Amino acid sequence: MYSYNYYTIRKVSDYMDKKYCLEYVKKRSYLFLFLLGLVAGTVIINILNRGYYDKINITQEHYIKTISDVIVNKRGMFVYLVSKYFKEFAIIIICNCFFFGKIYNIFYIFTKGVSISIVLSSYVLKYGVKGLLVFIVSIFPHYFVYILVIVLAICAGFSMRNNVLHNTNTAGSLTNIDNVAILRVVKKLIIYLIIFMMLSMIISLLETYVNIGLYTSCIRKM
Repeated sequence: MYSYNYYTIRKVSDYMDKKYCLEYVKKRSYLFLFLLGLVAGTVIINILNRGYYDKINITQEHYIKTISDVIVNKRGMFVYLVSKYFKEFAIIIICNCFFFGKIYNIFYIFTKGVSISIVLSSYVLKYGVKGLLVFIVSIFPHYFVYILVIVLAICAGFSMRNNVLHNTNTAGSLTNIDNVAILRVVKKLIIYLIIFMMLSMIISLLETYVNIGLYTSCIRKM
């Protein structure tokens, strides 16, 4: 009986390790998807620049010109950003708990690369080489923490899915999972959501009380 339990646990553990390693290798291709999105965004902004750039006002010139004179409601902005970031991270975690998480990640990371590239290109088209500095200031320091938290959210989703696979293999089928195992998974999900709520607050604090001041100062000097 002891040897059987040991063999079963070892087999499940090896399966989870292989599964996690496989997902880790696949995650490395996400960098390629992000770079592909950057290229696609650059192509899009250059196409728009030829005929539609001025019409859609993609650089938001009015916003850029008036940002230094705007009094920001920092409390309201903080609350809005916490809600925005937390929803984004929660969706990433929940989607990666299921089989379609990979598809969601591909779409999410590619579109993220496109949007960043469009914003960067817009600043460069307006300010020239200085636009690169403006872009860096506009995402500093919150965006660097934001990228790290996205990676952690994807990993958290993988971890949740591995737990479900572990419980399924142990029980024999998904319908045979006992209530204790279900509660354990739900508890882990709640803990993850609490952690990412706190991380969302940290990112929002950095963007509201640090980035706005830096960005405003930068725009005033342009």
